[in-house]
Amino acid sequence: MLTANKSPTEIIASAHDKYAHSLFKHCCYRRFSHEDSEELVQEAFLNVWEYLKSGKKIENLKAFLYQVLNNLIVDKVRKGKLDRKISLDALQEQGFDLEERDKKDETLKLQERLEARKILNALKNSGNKEEHDLLSMRYMHGLMPADIASRTGMSSNTISVRLHRAIKKVSAFLDCK
Repeated sequence: MLTANKSPTEIIASAHDKYAHSLFKHCCYRRFSHEDSEELVQEAFLNVWEYLKSGKKIENLKAFLYQVLNNLIVDKVRKGKLDRKISLDALQEQGFDLEERDKKDETLKLQERLEARKILNALKNSGNKEEHDLLSMRYMHGLMPADIASRTGMSSNTISVRLHRAIKKVSAFLDCK
């Protein structure tokens, strides 16, 4: 329980110093704009301050703040008052070039595939076909361990372990070269 000798204002000021940044990140993580996130966090602190000012006690302030914040998020989403979308026009005004971004993404994807092919060739030369096939399915074809498991008849946990071991082996092999 919070100490009784502190005023609600002192409690909130201390909590703000400790938790404001993580609460803000929580809102941003939920894909809200910075402005909406700041507004929601401040509203959460205000609501908790009013709750404390009314003489009520709080056992776990951090958990209570997160609960108040999540309730505010739900309320705002239901009312449709949050700016969750970013317009393409606004991005282009800020200098975001969609075509240039696509070209960079394609170049990176090509580089990643070439790097993956180089690694798979190194693994192929080591003689372990199963590891080669698993890595190929995962990194060349983009399959998730659960998808690979359904195709091979193994559990996804087994696939994850074998992928991890194969990656360690390839890393050691490439470090030696």
